[in-house]
Amino acid sequence: MVELQQKYMEYQMIEQQKQKVVEHLQKFDEQIGEVEQIMTHINEMTLLKGNEETMLPLANGIFARGTISNVAKLYVNVGAGITVDKTPEQTIELLERQKEEILQYKNQLLETLQQLMIKSDEIENDMKRLMEEQEKHKKANHKKE
Repeated sequence: MVELQQKYMEYQMIEQQKQKVVEHLQKFDEQIGEVEQIMTHINEMTLLKGNEETMLPLANGIFARGTISNVAKLYVNVGAGITVDKTPEQTIELLERQKEEILQYKNQLLETLQQLMIKSDEIENDMKRLMEEQEKHKKANHKKE
């Protein structure tokens, strides 16, 4: 009985870990989507000739109407409030690298999730086996009476 309780507690802990991993995977998917959206906006912006009025994305679903006078230069925040000039192509290369890093982390998490699922299945099988053994033991004791 004690062993079954221990297995159940271990099973619950693994299920919680799996849930956290799934949440992180969802966040990575969101980040990838955001990076891809930014790259799309940059590509669309480069099609402008300059001094054309357009919709400028401010945040998710929020836009401002404005004019972009220079489509050849972007200002990229590199940290600590410091920005550097980049061409749209350089910025897209930077975003591609960020996306690749996120994908690497995501793949590592997918491996972790797979390992957790295997461990979860093993524990579940152990619990079934222990319950069957307990049931057999109860039946054997019941017949002796």
